[in-house]
Amino acid sequence: MVAEACAGTGHQVVISTGHGVAPGALAGLPGGPIVVGYAPQRELLARAALAVTHAGLNTVLDALGAGVPLVAVPVTNEQPGIAARVAWAGAGEVLPPGRATAGRLRDLVGRVGREGSYRAAAVRVADSIRSGGGAERAAELVEKDLLA
Repeated sequence: MVAEACAGTGHQVVISTGHGVAPGALAGLPGGPIVVGYAPQRELLARAALAVTHAGLNTVLDALGAGVPLVAVPVTNEQPGIAARVAWAGAGEVLPPGRATAGRLRDLVGRVGREGSYRAAAVRVADSIRSGGGAERAAELVEKDLLA
């Protein structure tokens, strides 16, 4: 669905199967995306116009840390809550999986890619992440609370 939604947009699409599916099993997808078992996510996000994700925390934090807006299709567990926060911050859009079609996903990818407000919001979140001190500052606060 992601490949079909992004075909013809002029964007290079990279799909990582996360070692869950052999990349060769996805040969011939619309638009000819690059399909890999593993992708260097942070390096790709440093060059990305946007990210389509299931709203896993690592991907969302990596994307927002790079100032990259998102289209989230949350699947399970904490993902709907994370996706809702992305939308609340204005850094992306959410497509519930039960409503997901290639056409709807294409519309959201187009909107998030076109409208600069999403990238501006993602950059604001990136600035907040950097100024907050990241994982090191979080660990300091936890240790401080545990030792208090």
